[in-house]
Amino acid sequence: MQFLCDSEITNLVFIGKAGERMNNIINNLAPQKKRIFLTTKFEDAVLIAKKYTKTGGTCLLSPAAASYDQFKNFEERGNKFKELVSQI
Repeated sequence: MQFLCDSEITNLVFIGKAGERMNNIINNLAPQKKRIFLTTKFEDAVLIAKKYTKTGGTCLLSPAAASYDQFKNFEERGNKFKELVSQI
C-alpha cells in the first residue's frame, strides 16, 4: 500500500469490503494525498474512473483482491470491465 501512497497515481476507486479496508489503510498512511472513491458497485467504479481520468490518460483495472461476491472469476470481471468501458 505504501507504493500507492508514494506513486503519481492521483485517483483511487475502491469497491466493496476489501475496498473499505484498503481505503482505511491508505487514509492512515497518507491522508489527503489521494482522491479516494469508495463504492459498492463495479459499474459505479467504472463511471467514476471515466469521470476522473483525463483524456489520453490511463485507467488501470487493478483489483488487488478477489471479487467473488460479484463475479465468478477474474475473466468474467475483466470482460465486464471491457464491456462497461466500451459503453461510455
